[in-house]
Amino acid sequence: MRVLIRTLPLDRGNYGGMLQAFALQTVMKQLGASPRTDATCWRTPQQLAKHHARRVKSRLQPRPQMMVEVSRARYRPVVSRFLNEHVDLVSLYDGLSRPRRSVIEDAQAFVVGSDQVWRKPYSQLGSFYLDFLDAADARPRVAYAASFGTDPRAEYSAADLALAGRQLRLFDAIGVRETAAVEQIAATWGLEAAHNLDPVMLLDPADYAALAPGRAFEHPELERQREGAAVFDYAYVLDGSPAIAQALDGLAAASSVPSVRLPLPAPRSVEEYRRDPAAYSVAHVTDWLRGFAHGRRVVTDSFHGTVLSLVHRRPFVAIVNWSRGADRFASLAQLPSLAPHFVELDQVAEGGAEFLESRLSQPIDWDAVGREVDAARAGSIAFLRESLSL
Repeated sequence: MRVLIRTLPLDRGNYGGMLQAFALQTVMKQLGASPRTDATCWRTPQQLAKHHARRVKSRLQPRPQMMVEVSRARYRPVVSRFLNEHVDLVSLYDGLSRPRRSVIEDAQAFVVGSDQVWRKPYSQLGSFYLDFLDAADARPRVAYAASFGTDPRAEYSAADLALAGRQLRLFDAIGVRETAAVEQIAATWGLEAAHNLDPVMLLDPADYAALAPGRAFEHPELERQREGAAVFDYAYVLDGSPAIAQALDGLAAASSVPSVRLPLPAPRSVEEYRRDPAAYSVAHVTDWLRGFAHGRRVVTDSFHGTVLSLVHRRPFVAIVNWSRGADRFASLAQLPSLAPHFVELDQVAEGGAEFLESRLSQPIDWDAVGREVDAARAGSIAFLRESLSL
């Protein structure tokens, strides 16, 4: 079965987004499907108009390169390498953001997910509810581990709620990543949804080891941080505040092993980047994975960082990131003995390194966690198999 997967844009340097795309394709291939994931960087007509206006203006009146363009330049080689090597891609939309009929006609089924595809600030809602299909189209429509990130009633307009309800009623199966979303869909639209694991949790450590063999980091700065040690602590913090940085510094100073941190420092200005672009190269996705595979313990504010800590059974602290969607963390915190490992930024700011150490030291019943995850994994794979008749 040829399956078209619609997920958030994969060109933004979001390692977790790229990894979930790889994991979902891997599982679907194991089930006998032939999946392709849409790689379109979708823009609304308004965004397209602004984009073209900026290009014209920059040609008529040259301006300094913006920091967002610097970020894209830094991540572009990493994104291209991972996606080209590990994910089968297709472009659903053309350069004018019109759906390509040939791509739609080729697909035998459609899957939306995973990630926060139904989070309004992150996506073009209609497309992620498959509004490019006719209502009479009988091909399977499935949402797998789709996420609102927060309560949709807090972000959706009345028109958004109506569109979502109308489109969801055309789906053959609805699977969501957060347990809260099961209740939200029932309360908002009177529809039934299943709880799915994030695709990253459907694979084993061996699957990720095949992507990133060996202990040595490719990036020289990470190797320098590791100091050649077989054991190290790992921090992957996306929205590092001074309080988190100070706590991590204190944790590293008190530790008997080296500390490896990602992301690597970004340039503070366009000029700084232009002076030495190589100094601000980013770590590859495989180096990111090596941190979870070989780190002794993990501090992160990333959802997928937390997921990978669980997959590799690493003691961890997850600093809940409310702006990126806290409901994602709540579902994981319900697993046995994990609640103490989910903390707030205010707690880190107040307690510092000692607080992080105390939470990292809290025991985790990995056997109980494993039983829960194994059961949820079996249910999630069965959901895919049954909803797509694989």
